[in-house]
Amino acid sequence: MKESRTETLADLYYGEKISSTDKSASSATSLIYNVNPYDSSRQFVYVEVKPVVSYLWRLEGEQKVSMFLGRSAFQYERVCGMLMRSGVVQGTQLPARTLVTPKSEDETSKVIRKLRAESRKLVVAYGDKYPVLDFATSRYAWLNAKVGDAKPRVNAGAFVTLMLDLELAEKVDRTLVMKDEHKDAKITLTMLRNQDTSKAQRRHVLDLKTALNHKDMNLTQVEEIFKKHVNVEYLNMAKWQRLDHKDLERRMSALLKKYIQIPPKRIRRQPIGSRFLGFFKRRIA
Repeated sequence: MKESRTETLADLYYGEKISSTDKSASSATSLIYNVNPYDSSRQFVYVEVKPVVSYLWRLEGEQKVSMFLGRSAFQYERVCGMLMRSGVVQGTQLPARTLVTPKSEDETSKVIRKLRAESRKLVVAYGDKYPVLDFATSRYAWLNAKVGDAKPRVNAGAFVTLMLDLELAEKVDRTLVMKDEHKDAKITLTMLRNQDTSKAQRRHVLDLKTALNHKDMNLTQVEEIFKKHVNVEYLNMAKWQRLDHKDLERRMSALLKKYIQIPPKRIRRQPIGSRFLGFFKRRIA
């Protein structure tokens, strides 16, 4: 599938590096990038996005993410995966994480069961039928990409399935009972929205009518377990942290200081005008 402009913006903004796949020469326009000194091997060079360009990319990225609708749910999930890698979203600093992509639903559950918050990994749930979550950063930290302005719904049956798959609870008769080692567990379910997440918009529903795969369960009791152990939070993925004027000045000053400190041996001593003059003299000759 062809990568969208939104995904490209997210990848450029949050990506750690860009290089050609065959390690051949690549180009970086000076209109967008500041070129740093060469590596000592002179085989590659680091480039930084200009602060003003970064600011404009953020503005465009915010606008495009906010325009996603329900029919673009899968594309929105991919963009959320990119944004959750690192950076600042809605004033929240997101730690750099390594993406983990299991190859089946069973493998997804197995990986999440062993996942620890300090591992700094973002597990992407396999397929579109994995219950409740699209991503996880630990056994107790779930993330669900919810696009559009519809009220987020959590399927009660899917919640029961996930609690069983992650071995946080077990079925006892018609009830869901937390396992002893998880009886005090506090789970965070973060809804990744692409719209305003102010207090007035923070609403969700535990849908008890769609628990067909667990219709024998006491769903009222399941709802009590959900309310006791799951805290639902919201994050607006269409609100990236913008650079203000002070931040722009700070980054420009840091960049200038970096260039002032370049060792003299790395700077060509021949003036630019002299190089061009020599070039034209050779052309005339």
